[in-house]
Amino acid sequence: MRIEQRSQPIHTWLKVMIIIANLVILFAMTSSVVFPFQDGGDIAAKYTSILENPFNYSVRFVFFSVLSIPAVVILVILAFYTDRGDKTSLLDVSGVIFLVPYIIFVSIGYCSQYLIFPYMVKHFGLAQINVIDAWCFTSRGSIPYPFALIGYAFYGIGAFFIGYKFLFEKGAARGMALLLYIQGIFSLLAIIFHALHFRHEGEICSIISGALSVPYFLTLYVAGKNIRFIKN
Repeated sequence: MRIEQRSQPIHTWLKVMIIIANLVILFAMTSSVVFPFQDGGDIAAKYTSILENPFNYSVRFVFFSVLSIPAVVILVILAFYTDRGDKTSLLDVSGVIFLVPYIIFVSIGYCSQYLIFPYMVKHFGLAQINVIDAWCFTSRGSIPYPFALIGYAFYGIGAFFIGYKFLFEKGAARGMALLLYIQGIFSLLAIIFHALHFRHEGEICSIISGALSVPYFLTLYVAGKNIRFIKN
């Protein structure tokens, strides 16, 4: 990066967002253990379990939806508050534009699971089990699940544009960009496989993409010490 002065407030915001993102991921992972729910097996037993304790089902989706906030803030900082140069400024703007549908689609996929779905289970009950099964994120014919996949695909495209300039850096900054690109590739593969009805392969790609978030954020935290920010 060519700019010699670092904007300390921006650098601090970046570190805070990275810490928040990792904490949200940690809470999301542990919530599946601390608040288990029956998924799979008898479908009636599954929705009876959700009806009796909707919190155990919904809590993980709260964390998943919240994660989009620090993820977007981080990419916006990397796009607009680091040295862009004439050759990459258009890429940065394009990348941020793709983050808009990311937020919209991911919010539909995740927020529906704690704002709408529990009330559907309570209102329809087992009498209309096919209706509530269609709106369950973890069901095979889920409606909200592909919304989340589409959202992550937009995130991956935005990450390609924003991360481009860091591919030419050295050390942790380049490693961060490579992880961001790999994560984006798996996000795109997830929705492609899902659209082609290879659900299992799509789920694997989605899991890999999500798992790469932790090393990406940690590498970015290390890289942030050497990234030069625009002085505001």
